[in-house]
Amino acid sequence: MSGEFWKHHARMRGDLSENDTEDESIYQAWRVGGLRGETVTKLLLVPAHAANPEIWRIPYLQTILQRYDRQGGQLCLMFPSSDLMVFFEGRGLDQLDQLLDSRRVRSIHMFDPDFHHPVSDDLPIITKISIQQS
Repeated sequence: MSGEFWKHHARMRGDLSENDTEDESIYQAWRVGGLRGETVTKLLLVPAHAANPEIWRIPYLQTILQRYDRQGGQLCLMFPSSDLMVFFEGRGLDQLDQLLDSRRVRSIHMFDPDFHHPVSDDLPIITKISIQQS
């Protein structure tokens, strides 16, 4: 079976959206939910492998407080029920803030210079993901 066949069916299932690329070395700061408006139930956090090899999956089915510092380029998600705080640093995070508010983001990816191609200055980029748990 061709790669196009599997790509098509992954999109139909909602595993891939139209903004997913076949070439994972082309950086995308985040990916949104499926094509047919399916509910996204978990947020996947993917830091650069050299920074942290762990991938986190955080359920959306809890209270989430958001704080976005537009000047400083830092977005913070606070999960009071699990005493978890997630910080994202980068540029162009306005759209991410809005998409997270509507719980449409499937995954957030930190830029990994060892893996991704360079990103132009006009595109969003996540330069740091940090997680604090008390």
